[in-house]
Amino acid sequence: MAPLHGTNRAKARSTAILCSILALIVSCATAPKPLPRDKPGAWTGTLLVETALGRLRGKTDRFGTMAWLGVPYAEPPEGNFRWKPPRPAMAWESVRDATEFASPPIQLLPLIAQPLGSEDCLYLNVWRPATRETGLPVHVWIHGGDNLVGSADMNPDFHGQPLASAAKAVFVSINYRLGIFGWLAHPSLRSGDPETDSGNFGLLDIIESLRWIKKNIEAFGGDPERVTITGESSGALNVLCLLLAPSARGLFHAASAQSPFLPEPGREEAEAFADTLIVDYLVRSGRASRKLAPALLASMSGFEISAMLRSADPFDLMPRPPKDRVEMKAYPYPFFDGYVLPAEGFAALENPEKSMAVPLMIGTTKEEAKVFQWMKGMKPGDPLYQPLSESMSLRWRAENVDRVADALGSAATPVYSYRFDWGHEGPGGVLEERSARAIGASHGLDMSFFLNTETVYGNIFPFALFTKKNEAGRKALKSTMVVYMANFLASGDPNGPNGGSRDEGSGVPRWEPWDPSDPEPSFMVFDAGLTEAAVRIERGRADPYILAADPR
Repeated sequence: MAPLHGTNRAKARSTAILCSILALIVSCATAPKPLPRDKPGAWTGTLLVETALGRLRGKTDRFGTMAWLGVPYAEPPEGNFRWKPPRPAMAWESVRDATEFASPPIQLLPLIAQPLGSEDCLYLNVWRPATRETGLPVHVWIHGGDNLVGSADMNPDFHGQPLASAAKAVFVSINYRLGIFGWLAHPSLRSGDPETDSGNFGLLDIIESLRWIKKNIEAFGGDPERVTITGESSGALNVLCLLLAPSARGLFHAASAQSPFLPEPGREEAEAFADTLIVDYLVRSGRASRKLAPALLASMSGFEISAMLRSADPFDLMPRPPKDRVEMKAYPYPFFDGYVLPAEGFAALENPEKSMAVPLMIGTTKEEAKVFQWMKGMKPGDPLYQPLSESMSLRWRAENVDRVADALGSAATPVYSYRFDWGHEGPGGVLEERSARAIGASHGLDMSFFLNTETVYGNIFPFALFTKKNEAGRKALKSTMVVYMANFLASGDPNGPNGGSRDEGSGVPRWEPWDPSDPEPSFMVFDAGLTEAAVRIERGRADPYILAADPR
């Protein structure tokens, strides 16, 4: 072979380099991914934690806690994996930094229709006390927002340091798919797989996060046999759905639902909504006029529709919120498909073969409806404002709390019911008149008290709610509610292990479980004056047909 000279040698060198690069690319593409371990490492009391998927490095946080943020529990549900069940997260090799929150789920903010978030959103966050203790109870927080907006870190209300520290618990908050990416049922998306065909993708995400917690929480010093799921509003709805989901059995051991609501859309309603969604997309994307879009949709095959939806920009698909008020765009969810959720809907709560028998804490606020009246533009000075709030709030409690407590309550499955009154309008109230009349003891106000935080919805309201004047009584009530929550996390009983009180000298009443057979079952009332907590027991069921005040 002739020796290489000049340009030939340069060409040979370039060819060798190119071949090396190609070989590297091929080797990287074909290199096996790290496999998850059977078990995580043990809790060591340090910021370096070894999960079954790989090592995480967290950070020291406030209130004497450690935190691990933005931890993946499932692969990104993007592209062809949009509207499919979550896939468990892949393992990684090097130490993963876990000191920053991940992206929130993709969403459009109300009123301004501001795009936010990413489809790559299936992450969770963990806080725990900075001690060497192991076997701590686990509190899993499922955020609200009508399953349409929000995230695990959307505001300081949802950060886990204060409760993890006070309750000596491991606090986990999770992101899950929202809106049409979390719940959508359409024939074009069906594959023959019952999980995919159910349309309950957001709920399946939550179940996948619970599987991750079951397998990995010991690495953080948590007890996988003492997991309590908690949520407010749509988060509470998701909690009650989990009580009915066969694939969630064994993944949690107690539940707390704050201000749940129980929608039960039919399959026809869900598919009609999906058709409207697709027609709107065809119009917005310029593929057809409003007049011709329905005919174009009818002419497309299921494969064409599915391919179009999965390749579309996610923000272009989303329904636009109203422009004239702070209100979220309603859409149908969840779907009682007979596989992920029982076909009977929430009536299945009455069937012990369909519902999970775990202790449940459930309640509402006294004036649930006020915040929605205010958001929809109703004037607090309207003479109907207060009586309408009271009537709607009684109905909310009757249909979504008393009904559930009657269905689930038993000696084997205790249900602890409450009503949160702090901030209410009228005698004994602790808010200034303008704030009490407009917002009062409204939807979501109890979150800060159970979670031991110092904000309400991130303090976005133009009203003074947490003030210096009501600070002493507010903090006394919060301390009491945190004790009940800590006891519930530890034992499934807000009174403490074996039904005892954590502080016998506190004067805090024993929280008796709801008795469905009693004509007037008991429930706890959480309230406070300006300086002291005012916690008491009341009895009876809500009567949604009585106006508490004469609107005339």
